[in-house]
Amino acid sequence: MKLALFSESGGRGNPSAQLSYEEDLFEIVTADRLGFEEVWVAERGSRSRGQSVDIVSAANLLICKAAAMTERIRLGTGIRPLPYHHPFTVATEATVCDHLTGGRYMLGYGGTHGMYGDHNLQLGIEPGIQRSMVYEAIDYIMRCFTADGPFDFDGEYWHGKGINILPKPLQQPYPPMAAACSGSPDTIEIAARNGFIALFGRGGDPAHRIKEMGDCYMAAADAAGRQASRNLFRVVHYVYVSDSVQQAKDELRTTMEPALERQKRGDHWEGLSRWMPEAGKIEDVTFDYLVEAGRYFVGDPDTVYEAIRDFYFASGGFGVLMLLAAQGHTSRECWQRSTELLAEHVMPKLAELDPDRDFAGAAI
Repeated sequence: MKLALFSESGGRGNPSAQLSYEEDLFEIVTADRLGFEEVWVAERGSRSRGQSVDIVSAANLLICKAAAMTERIRLGTGIRPLPYHHPFTVATEATVCDHLTGGRYMLGYGGTHGMYGDHNLQLGIEPGIQRSMVYEAIDYIMRCFTADGPFDFDGEYWHGKGINILPKPLQQPYPPMAAACSGSPDTIEIAARNGFIALFGRGGDPAHRIKEMGDCYMAAADAAGRQASRNLFRVVHYVYVSDSVQQAKDELRTTMEPALERQKRGDHWEGLSRWMPEAGKIEDVTFDYLVEAGRYFVGDPDTVYEAIRDFYFASGGFGVLMLLAAQGHTSRECWQRSTELLAEHVMPKLAELDPDRDFAGAAI
């Protein structure tokens, strides 16, 4: 298993967007220094809260700046909402980013759920057609990457004549593609048939849900005659390491508890419903409960390693654990120390986990 970062400017609660972007870049540079394999940069909006501002993460712009500040870490969009962008533009920007990053670029895509606050209706995108728009856009983008010369495209949503993107991708045949796969089985199956990376668990999914989605991916790949690898699975989780379990909780509590209460009152609390205690009451979903239940991996290095390892085996295995970045829940100094402890004491032991070996012969 390798480590990656899921970077998301939204949710930090800063008084200016500039501060949030600067924190994103600090975390990406730190992850690069500590040997993280990848960073996936979100492209989404953030609602105001208190004195904070709404911001939009323009992933490609931040990726290109981060590439100039780092040495080896791979940089992906997590994700580009395809209904908002013409496929020709997505493909062209991807190839330019591929060159500007020196071949470290990855193109992650998805729909529009949760993107840019509540602006979906203002942009005129009907929820019922978003998934179809994504699937057609993927066909268009893949043609852009692989066509030998100009081609025409006449779909239901996207059109063009004499299409020929320049420059051609630096990585051949095209940059690695990744799909947000926490939605419908159709989305997972399309990713599997194409051999795309699967991005799982943005909502902090329990292990059994990751397993269900992973099994769906492997079955779809098998049906398509493609030999898939669970190393293609990326799973997001919140991880925080300190000297002891209690110290880790104490360092997080003052910011995590208010954030959790806001999530309970908000429109997007469905992720918490997957962690509901037996009593079935949302008020029982507390910070301490979620630590004990495993939604947050929090504690000293040994405790965090055991939590990750248990989750890995219960989920059916995955290749990369994506750490949800600081999100304003700790100071920069605490986050940096947590990440350094993780890299020094946990990462070497995680490297021993290989899903293709550990789950070889597992039933699909």
